[in-house]
Amino acid sequence: SAPFELYKINKVNIFTENIPQNQKLATLDSVVYKDFTLYSVAKLKYRPKSITDGVFITKGKYFSDNNTVLTSKYLSNLKVFNYPLIQYIEDKKEKNSLIANIYLSPRKKYTFGYSTDFIHSNIQEFGISGNTFLSIRNVFNGAETFEIGVRGSIGASKDFANPNNNFFNISEIGADAKLNFPRLLLPIKTDKIIPKTMIPYSTISIGYSKQTNIGLDKQNLTTSITYNWTPKRNTTFRFDLLNVQFVKNINAENYFNVYRSSYSVLNQLANTYNANPNYFDGNGNLIISDGANNFINDINTGVINPTPTDTKIINSINEQKSRLTEDNLIVGTTISFSQTSQKDPTELSFYAVKAKI
Repeated sequence: SAPFELYKINKVNIFTENIPQNQKLATLDSVVYKDFTLYSVAKLKYRPKSITDGVFITKGKYFSDNNTVLTSKYLSNLKVFNYPLIQYIEDKKEKNSLIANIYLSPRKKYTFGYSTDFIHSNIQEFGISGNTFLSIRNVFNGAETFEIGVRGSIGASKDFANPNNNFFNISEIGADAKLNFPRLLLPIKTDKIIPKTMIPYSTISIGYSKQTNIGLDKQNLTTSITYNWTPKRNTTFRFDLLNVQFVKNINAENYFNVYRSSYSVLNQLANTYNANPNYFDGNGNLIISDGANNFINDINTGVINPTPTDTKIINSINEQKSRLTEDNLIVGTTISFSQTSQKDPTELSFYAVKAKI
């Protein structure tokens, strides 16, 4: 039998618009960048580096099936191309040499979608939700992707405080935007620690949501800067450099409508200690929220002097109210790791490990 022969890569061609309607068109534009030749039908729409960073088939090196697979994986992960076609042909000009042709089929620059759902659960008797999203690919000609979405829902539930007895007493609106970069956006070079073979990418995201008629009602603003990379197959790292969340309660006055058990105790004590009649409604119950708050204030200022045990109960109710109605600013930094031995979805025996700091 003939001995196995090694083949070197003599040339790498990258065709950036491998779509059926272009098959008969002449190539009008070509760019040579670091031993790669990029071709396009019209003017090249991508910065060469954004593509060649994901090509591990390089001139002067021997053919490697692993580099072929890694190139396919990286270029697919850019989300601006469909799965690439990589072909090798013998270079007739030189013995044991190959020409690598990489064919890229760009996805549509814009993708728009929407969905609607009808909801029924043990919390919601009836609900409607909908969302729309828009994806824009190759935003800055560097294979970046931008995604923006808007969502909303309304629902009916008997479990939430609903003093006005509205049928639709649950509602939420929100919007999210996310910008993905196929590299690590850091002020220092990280190639030696996290090389491009680990398929790194960065995500900057921001989101806003507003809940109304749900308990205390909330406004939620979040933003984050996240980095992801894959050291080896089935192993991933995620580093949230900064994750900021601001939660604002916009209907704190509804507290005692939501936490009825606290209100019942407070109402009973107010009647026991003959609180100011102006604090009660026509049925002899504390008015929410002015009557309840004024009664607590009378305890704190010494206008009413209950027993030590009852004072402790009232102070506990007040502390819980203050804690649950205050606004929150949450700032975090996390790193997550996950690994699995599962190589195929049909594999039944495998392990999975996840850790987060």
